[in-house]
Amino acid sequence: MMVLFKLANFGVSVILVGVAIGLAFVAIPAFGNRALIVRSASMQPAIPLGGLVVIRPQEALLSPLAGLVQPKYLVGDVVAFKNGKDQKIITTHRIMATEINNGKVFYQTKGDANNTVDSSLVEQAYVIGKNKLTIPYVGRLIAFAKSNIGFPLLVIFPAVLVIIFESFAILKELQKDKD
Repeated sequence: MMVLFKLANFGVSVILVGVAIGLAFVAIPAFGNRALIVRSASMQPAIPLGGLVVIRPQEALLSPLAGLVQPKYLVGDVVAFKNGKDQKIITTHRIMATEINNGKVFYQTKGDANNTVDSSLVEQAYVIGKNKLTIPYVGRLIAFAKSNIGFPLLVIFPAVLVIIFESFAILKELQKDKD
C-alpha cells in the first residue's frame, strides 16, 4: 500500500512538472511565444471568450526577386495585432485579404463572429504574430488568478496549506525521534 502511495505521489509530481514546463514554454516570451487572454467574443466559435491564445511571430516569406515586398501572413491566418491608434489594444482576428501599398503590406481582418470586416487595414508592422495554439477557458482562470480575490485563493491559500501540512509532518517526525 505504501509503495502504491509513493508511485501515485511520483506520478502526480511528474505530471505537475510537465504542466509547469508546458506553461513556461507558452507564457515566457524568451521562447518567442506570447500568451494573450481573449476578452471579446469576436472570434467565436474558433476562439471562445476567455480562451488563451499563444501567438508567435512569423518569419518573412522568401522571394526570388530581391526587394519584392512579401506578406508574412496568409489569408485565413488568425493573427494578433496592435491598434494603430492605441498600441495597448491588441486584437486577434482572421486575415481576409492582403494589400501592398507604397512598399508596405496591409491586411484586411475580420472576427469570425462579426458580420463585416474591420474598418481599417492593419499594417504588417503592427502584427504581433500568428495564432499557434488556443486553449479554451484557461484565460479566465489566469485573469481570475491576477485579481485581488483570485491571487489569495489560488496562490497564497494553497501555499499556506502546504506549509501547515509540512510543519505537522516535521513535528510528527520529531515526535517519533523523541520516542
